[in-house]
Amino acid sequence: MEKNNFLLILVLCIFSTCISFAQPTPIVTTNILPNPINTLPGSDGYISINLRNTGNDYAQNIKIQIIGFDSGIEINKDDFNLGSLAPGDSTTLLIKYFVPTLTPSGLYKVKIKIEYCHQFTCKETYQYALINVYNPPIIKVGLVSPSSLKVGEKATLYLTLSNRGLSDAYNILVSIYDPSNSIFIIDSDNKQYIQKMSPKEEKIISMNISTTSSVTPGTYPILVRFEYSDATNSKYITNSTFGIKVAENVDFFVSVQEISGNLLTLTVGNIGLTTAYSVSIEVPPQKNLYSLERSAFIGNINPGDYTSVSFNLHPIDNTFNKTSDFNENNLILNIYYTNENGERVKVEKQIDINLFNLLREESTATSKIYQKNQKSFFQKYINYIIGLVLIILVFVFLKIGKKGRKK
Repeated sequence: MEKNNFLLILVLCIFSTCISFAQPTPIVTTNILPNPINTLPGSDGYISINLRNTGNDYAQNIKIQIIGFDSGIEINKDDFNLGSLAPGDSTTLLIKYFVPTLTPSGLYKVKIKIEYCHQFTCKETYQYALINVYNPPIIKVGLVSPSSLKVGEKATLYLTLSNRGLSDAYNILVSIYDPSNSIFIIDSDNKQYIQKMSPKEEKIISMNISTTSSVTPGTYPILVRFEYSDATNSKYITNSTFGIKVAENVDFFVSVQEISGNLLTLTVGNIGLTTAYSVSIEVPPQKNLYSLERSAFIGNINPGDYTSVSFNLHPIDNTFNKTSDFNENNLILNIYYTNENGERVKVEKQIDINLFNLLREESTATSKIYQKNQKSFFQKYINYIIGLVLIILVFVFLKIGKKGRKK
């Protein structure tokens, strides 16, 4: 009897299980994928949610809802009603999101609720979408000092580098090149290494640089190559270019060649590395001093060449004396020339010369001439004056004599 009861129970269990397996049931599977896989800050993206009914009955009242998301992304918390999904069918929902410009690199989670119903029973599941924000480090050249060099000049070049991305940069190798390989001479060790640069961080590197003596003045590029990696060990190679102006190298040497009376002869030479075109020299107005020849035109002076120029210097008046506050040891000259760009350039020079003696001789000579002229004037008219006095005296004596006779 007990054996029969056991068999009966076993049969009933098997029968109920079969009925249970035979009951129609929807099974909704979900596949969530962000697009693009890596999203740059300042751009949009989409979360693709694919639903498939692998069951044997309709999934009804399908709803998708954004429950929450990490700060750093923007997305609307909307409810999406997808209706029903037949067995074997699938549907895809695209949900738009936005990554603000200042969002740093990293993974950002979006929590999604998925709900569907069958007859009078509803089922809900929670899944996450992972959005990878990719904001790579960006190394750029900022300030460059100096921004200009003269032909043949040597200097220390300072570059200010900055990380303009929002991720750390690691193992940064900076290399500097002259693309033409003929304008600039850079240190043989033209590389600098920086271990790390955080976002918005700046670093200053330096190296020696010079220009060749044969280069034509102008603006020329220098190439900077960056090699670095980020926190994910992704490698980057970028290039940046900046320009350096190469200016003419003109300088003048002025010395006294001869002094003869008030005639001053100067030697003017170009001690620079480039030609000075259309050179002229001017003696500007100076206290107690003027030149009969205000300026003199010389012409072109090549590097290493020299020429002579003369000026007649005179004191302004005969009051020039030792107590004057005139700078008696410096004569100021203005030298003008035209550069390679057609621009007129002014160079001021001072020469060491005892102007006091030169101008005092001229002043003394002028004073003597004045005194001599005064003496000549009196000598010329003294006889006339004496004669006039004698006539007056004779007239007076005659008049007195007449009065005496009348008495």
